Amino acid sequence: KHSTGFNIPVGDFSSYNNAVDLFYEGQVEEERFTSEKANIFRAASDAKKRLERKLENLFEDRKKAEDNIRLSKYGELLLANFSKIKRGMKEVSVLDYYNDPPQEIVIPIDPALLPQENIDKIFKRVKKAKRAIELLKERIPQVEDEIRYLEEIQYQLDTAEDIDDLSDIREAILKGGYVKKRHVLKGFNSGKEGKGLRVKRGDFKTEPVRRFKSTDGCEILCGKTASGNDLILRRYARDYDVWFHACGTAGS
Repeated sequence: KHSTGFNIPVGDFSSYNNAVDLFYEGQVEEERFTSEKANIFRAASDAKKRLERKLENLFEDRKKAEDNIRLSKYGELLLANFSKIKRGMKEVSVLDYYNDPPQEIVIPIDPALLPQENIDKIFKRVKKAKRAIELLKERIPQVEDEIRYLEEIQYQLDTAEDIDDLSDIREAILKGGYVKKRHVLKGFNSGKEGKGLRVKRGDFKTEPVRRFKSTDGCEILCGKTASGNDLILRRYARDYDVWFHACGTAGS
């Protein structure tokens, strides 16, 4: 009737074997759920770390580009003092009229280049830096959005309640291209790779939607995942419904 730490109400089942089967099936399912959840969290965490490194590199690229854009001032000053520049010089002292009052500054140049080549080199770097800045204006927000998306995925994992929830999250990170399919959740569908566990997801598939009632009886639907939100809008939303969403925060 009892196993250590567990009370199995045998009277609710047709036989002792049936009670034990159902009890251990639940134990196995719980172990599988915990394992799958850890695997997805690790995959999402690794993808987030890669994106954070990429973002850091992009910030460094932006700083370099901004520094190079400021070289435009040196190019203009060299043009204004063209007669002072001689091949073989490593630096040129010029009056910086951008400052108020103007002051003498030293501009480093390449001694192997002709005066015009030194000036052209500076303006080429400036032009390249401006192109880079325009590209980074688009790329940096994209990577920041992806990081926020993965933070949302991690939040969804924390609040996942069953294998179906994990399945939706798994599909989201696969669809997003954050991990390769063969690297995520070996044995997720059990059968061959799942250490002998054979649980059919179709037997207990539920919608990725939570349902609540407000104090005055209004029905509230909340998507567990992005696919759950899509389902609410596509299947359940009507003209008189109100949709709330918080931007820039996980688990909104």
